[in-house]
Amino acid sequence: MMNLEADKMKNKKILPILFSIFMLFSHSLLLYDTVHGVSTSNEAITPSTFSPDENGLNDTISITFQSTASQTLYLNIFYNSSELVRSDISVNEINSGNYSATWNGKDDNESYVTDEDESYTIRVSDILGGGGGNTIGTVNVDVTPPTISTFSIAGGAQYTTDTDGNVTLTISASGASKMKVSNYANFSSSTWETYSTSKSWTLLNPSSDGEKTVYINFRDTAGTNVSTYDTITLDTTLADPSLSIDSGASATNETDVILTITANGASQMKIDNDTNFLNMSSWNDKTSTYNFTLPSGTGSKTIYLRVRDEAGNTKTTSDSITLDTTAPSNITLSIDEGSYTNTRNINLSISAEGGASMMYLSNDESSWTGYSYASSKSWQLSSGDGSKTIYLRVADAAGNNGSKTATITLDTTNPSQVSLSSPADGATVTSQTPTFSWTNPNSNASTKWFFIEILQSGSVKQNNYTSKSTTSYTATTLAEGTYQWQVTVYDMANNSATTSQQSFTIAVDGLAIPAPTYPSNEAQVNQSAPNMLRIRWSQVEGQGTITYRYKHALTLVGLSSAAYNSTTSLYADIPDSIYSNGDTVYWQVLAKNTTDESNYSTARCFTLDNVSPILTSISIAGDGYTASTSATLTLSATGANWMKISENANFSGADWEVYSTSKSFTLSSGDGTKTVYFIAKDNAVGDEGSTSYANVNMSAISDTITLDTTGPTISDQTPSSSTSTSTPEISALLTDLGAGVNNTTVIINVNSVDQTLNATITSSEVRYTPSSALSDGSYTVNISVADIVSNVGYLEWTFTISTSSGDDDDDDSSPGGGLPPPSTPSISITDITQTPETVTSTDSIEISATITATNGLHRASLYYEINDELESTVMTNSDDIYSASIGPFTEGTVITYYIHVVDENAETQDSSNYTFTVDDTNGPSISLASPTLGSNIADTKPVIAITYSDPSGIDTNTIEFSLDSVDITSSATVTSSQLSYTPTSPLSYGQHTITCSVADTLGNANEETWTFTITADESEIKETIETIEKDETKEIDMSSYDSAVSSISFTAASDLSDVEITYKIFNSKPEGVTTPENSVYLYLDIDANVVDDDIDSLTINFKVAQDWFTSNNIDKNKVTLLRYYNDEWQTLTTTMISEDSSFVYFEATTPGLSTFAITGELTEESPEPTGGIPWIFIIIGIIAAAIVTLLVLVKTGYLYFEHDE
Repeated sequence: MMNLEADKMKNKKILPILFSIFMLFSHSLLLYDTVHGVSTSNEAITPSTFSPDENGLNDTISITFQSTASQTLYLNIFYNSSELVRSDISVNEINSGNYSATWNGKDDNESYVTDEDESYTIRVSDILGGGGGNTIGTVNVDVTPPTISTFSIAGGAQYTTDTDGNVTLTISASGASKMKVSNYANFSSSTWETYSTSKSWTLLNPSSDGEKTVYINFRDTAGTNVSTYDTITLDTTLADPSLSIDSGASATNETDVILTITANGASQMKIDNDTNFLNMSSWNDKTSTYNFTLPSGTGSKTIYLRVRDEAGNTKTTSDSITLDTTAPSNITLSIDEGSYTNTRNINLSISAEGGASMMYLSNDESSWTGYSYASSKSWQLSSGDGSKTIYLRVADAAGNNGSKTATITLDTTNPSQVSLSSPADGATVTSQTPTFSWTNPNSNASTKWFFIEILQSGSVKQNNYTSKSTTSYTATTLAEGTYQWQVTVYDMANNSATTSQQSFTIAVDGLAIPAPTYPSNEAQVNQSAPNMLRIRWSQVEGQGTITYRYKHALTLVGLSSAAYNSTTSLYADIPDSIYSNGDTVYWQVLAKNTTDESNYSTARCFTLDNVSPILTSISIAGDGYTASTSATLTLSATGANWMKISENANFSGADWEVYSTSKSFTLSSGDGTKTVYFIAKDNAVGDEGSTSYANVNMSAISDTITLDTTGPTISDQTPSSSTSTSTPEISALLTDLGAGVNNTTVIINVNSVDQTLNATITSSEVRYTPSSALSDGSYTVNISVADIVSNVGYLEWTFTISTSSGDDDDDDSSPGGGLPPPSTPSISITDITQTPETVTSTDSIEISATITATNGLHRASLYYEINDELESTVMTNSDDIYSASIGPFTEGTVITYYIHVVDENAETQDSSNYTFTVDDTNGPSISLASPTLGSNIADTKPVIAITYSDPSGIDTNTIEFSLDSVDITSSATVTSSQLSYTPTSPLSYGQHTITCSVADTLGNANEETWTFTITADESEIKETIETIEKDETKEIDMSSYDSAVSSISFTAASDLSDVEITYKIFNSKPEGVTTPENSVYLYLDIDANVVDDDIDSLTINFKVAQDWFTSNNIDKNKVTLLRYYNDEWQTLTTTMISEDSSFVYFEATTPGLSTFAITGELTEESPEPTGGIPWIFIIIGIIAAAIVTLLVLVKTGYLYFEHDE
């Protein structure tokens, strides 16, 4: 009990204590709420979920609320409402009672909170460090990005062939609410858009093939983002493939051939001889070679190649070859040296039909040497004398071959000397025309000929070749004195052996014959030299005064009856008025004293040459350019015996050399234009054989050639050092200041890979653009090119591709990485103009355009295609205006052009294609095909052929054709391309004029006139009358010669034998006769080996073409044959015998031989009375007037009549 009470008393004491504690705790709580609790309203937390990951999207939250103004407040952040993670975030009072704060998602350790899908409580307090406060809301943290399921371009295809670069993107990413798409890894210029599962897109730079990358970035509502990319190859083009049959052979004789294939970028191929590939319908893997069997049957065979790349682009090409199983035929092989040679080096002449392209030569039919087929070839025989056989095989391009052989005897051994017989060594002879004889120890078959020389004191007086069967020679007149003689024998191979000299003396009993000394026999003599024309002879010893009789004539026959002149000198001057240039003068001389007279000397002759050689042409082989100082000259001159060739116009340092139509010449060193000069002289001599009076033509002619030993220059290469594009244009300019660029020789290698077939090449530029993207790195380019004369130029350079960049967009990032963007090319080609718009064949055409490039313009080129050949020229500029000029072009030419631009980053842009056609404003081109213009022909019925052409076509109804002013269009055969006409009757000798006019279908007309000359055959005709008696007449029929003279009737004045009649026609007036008064049809020369006294009469029957009368208005009844006699023309009795449609036939009689002329008088026109009144009316008028006058006189009484009663 006591304990119970005690407990009660304790309880009474504890309860007040507990109450006091409770009251204290309650007060504390009240005090806590009063100090830490902040009353707020209108709380807002944005966003409600955020992603503190520094990606720039919802990385922070914004807290706003309203509370009592002018408080200092703080935010505390609690994880799961109880764990304080961030304390004392400053709150800003925006304005009275409006507060805001920001939380960046970091805890008090400055680390991002990462708890996913948890709520964080936000409390506001007015106590710094209080760690509590009034709850104003919660926020969720989300740092997990959307999950990408799918992103692909064109359904994941590896390639696209869309030329505009349009593709469809397939997209799948869970948790994504927004997305943005870009061609650049930094998403420049892209914007966020609502997430979708498909999107149409255009690839970067669709004008340039290559690998393309598309980037995509997804984000969720919290702002967490993720990016990825996909690639696809844009392949809209396929490099042109090439196909070569049997390494480019033009022909084959086998049906099995090997194809060589180049097809960059292609993976599959079809090959067929059918254009539709019916024999190979399935695709096969591409290979670089392929064995193919041609279809049977000879002829041209075409093989087609079609290739395809992985993108499905296709290209087709072809090559052709001729299947030829027929060997060359009609092969000939001859040796220029003939049947014998004394040297191993010989020259062969070769011919073959059937397309020969190669030839092979051998000395033993075992070891062969091949050459390109040629009609001549030098060759070396095997060593050792004897018969040699040369073997020839001639092959065509297909390899078919035919053979031929030729033989020659190689003989390097000299023959044995002949034995001199007469005159014996030391002999004295009395004849001034001694006969020399010798014996030949060599066989007649091995001997070719003999050469005898007669010398006096070392000087050759006479020499002569005799046939191998003639072992004797009779000299022409030699003066008295001592001589030496020797004979050289030649074998068939021209090996020779010369005897030692033997001496003899000529001593004449009685008066010796003078020996002619000058001019030498058959010399050319310059009539204008001092003391010319002077003939000289040797002195004759004898009693008393020696008189020399000499005579001269134009012919050897005439010399026998020529009058003589006398002189006591050892020379005589022939009056130069007797003979003229070109005449051959025959002369001889005798000696006479009071008791004796010698015979005449052997006749000599010389030809008057007063005219300098005519220099016709000089040409230097090489088509205007040469790479070598060794040049071959082709020369032409009439009457030349010597020539000088020099690069100096004054010929300093040049020597005279024997004239030749071909000469090797060394040009002076140093590139540039070289001029080679040519002069010539003849062999004309003066008195006593002086060579100082040769006729020299100093009016030099020349030809030029450019020596070019420097290869083309390759410059302005791009990219010069570096580029950021993966498909740069690799290009350079080609220039040559000499012969010009041969663009078929261009080779371009990139990193040792030949890209020539994939390049665009002109004579001034080469460019190549890779068909697929190149990787970053260094590239080496080698370009080589030759000029027209094969000088080669080279260029090597290195450039770098770097497509990576350090630039990032501040707004976005791409954790997935990828290619950064290259610079965006922007090349603009606008305002393209052509001046003039309408182009004629005389116009130069200027093409201009406004061109800009954001990366800087490197080069603008104008490309134009003419006759399937691509050419280019670099455009020049003034600011942004670029221009280039091309042309003129021939009428009807179609020109297609475009502008190509490359910028400083080696990216390109082409303009559209433009085309113009050169207007046809000129008349047709008209050419005379036959006879050639200005030609001299013998055919009196020539085929006249005229060709014409015009790009607009020929209007055949406008063709007019006349011959010698007579319209004969209706008689001609006319087509759209040519006119031909053959005269029905012979045309006359002389010049004829052709005129032809033609218009094209547009009405443009042209007229051309040409001349040609019909000349008679000037070759001599000789006929012989074996025997004829006195007063007998014999006719020489000459009709078979188709000449103007049809027959000559010869009446003899004495008995004759072996009468040789020589007849020759001259188309122009011969030397030594005057010009007849009337028109001349032809000149004739009729001579015989008899004198005029042996001729009683000659009757000449001749014909004249009808055309000559009509063309020249000649009266055919007034044709006369004239004879030139005693320095004047003598009229012969001439009678017209008959005529037909082609000729009029005449007969004339002459008492002797000479030069004749067929002449005719103009037709006389009958005078007409005044006013053109016919004469009968005039007579009637006169009679009437007389009657009227008579009546008037009778009526007036002035006249009366008396009549008988």
